[in-house]
Amino acid sequence: MPSNLNDEIFSKWRNIPTSIIADAAKGEAHLSPAIRPLRPAGQQPYLFGRAVTVQCAPPGINAVIQGLATLRPGDVLVLAAGGNNSDTMTGDIFAGAARRAGCVGLVCDGAIRDVGELAKWDDFSVFARWITPHAGVVQKGGAVNVPVKIGGKIIAPGDLVVGDDDGVVVLGRLDAERLLPWALEKIQLEKDWIKALERGVPILDVFSVPPV
Repeated sequence: MPSNLNDEIFSKWRNIPTSIIADAAKGEAHLSPAIRPLRPAGQQPYLFGRAVTVQCAPPGINAVIQGLATLRPGDVLVLAAGGNNSDTMTGDIFAGAARRAGCVGLVCDGAIRDVGELAKWDDFSVFARWITPHAGVVQKGGAVNVPVKIGGKIIAPGDLVVGDDDGVVVLGRLDAERLLPWALEKIQLEKDWIKALERGVPILDVFSVPPV
């Protein structure tokens, strides 16, 4: 079932770095670091949206196609392929269809291809575990909009998905509501640290580090 994250709470997470979210969740929100941004650091489009989940059945891609048909503007396509590295679950044709539907990006715990084309899209953010030229096949299997396990974390339809140069984090409704005040406080705290260091305050004093 969708996590039904409140629109107001959802919008307040926009533009919060994944590092802040990972800190707020005490290491419980981030996906495996093996799932990496497609583009180099400084060039990866920021990813922010609600999850549409697909339980893939490599080499079958039927469920992926079914998932594409459900996409709405602002969604993130989450493909749980169990780390499979031999069969691509999407390339420029499927990702292009997702993009035209208003999907803002995809996260694949498996393989993708046509990355030269995907990397040109500034409005569509791609994260994946593998790249390979070999395509999946049209055959049955998998499911759409069910809880899936990807990168070591369970993701439910409608969960908040955020991605940047550091990786991908995911928050369900309850965590998004509970952790928002902490995340906003951490952002301000880091700004205060930077200002103090720029004023010349000794770093040991800024961070209250005890003697070793």
